[in-house]
Amino acid sequence: MIVEPITVEEETVVPSPNASLLACLTAQILAGRLSVEDARLIVKRREYYRAQAALREALDGGTSARTLREITDAAIRRAISEAGGNLSVAARALGVGKTTLYRRMRRG
Repeated sequence: MIVEPITVEEETVVPSPNASLLACLTAQILAGRLSVEDARLIVKRREYYRAQAALREALDGGTSARTLREITDAAIRRAISEAGGNLSVAARALGVGKTTLYRRMRRG
């Protein structure tokens, strides 16, 4: 598991490998160092970057023997998975609108 440092008001907080991001954020909120709105933004940003990384990995890995539709479908499935099922975040990571994402999901 990769532990990502979190910068909060000029202070970097590195959660222990056993602590979840949500537990770390909760501790920061309770300590008065982080607002709930900022915690939500951190979680959304993390979901977005995970979905983007999944898209890059899907497009980089072994694409020569697959069709464009297979690559697209794999990227969509992976982006949705990495975004925790959040279709809005997955659509943003893929660089398409939600309507386009829904249409491509129905097509698959």
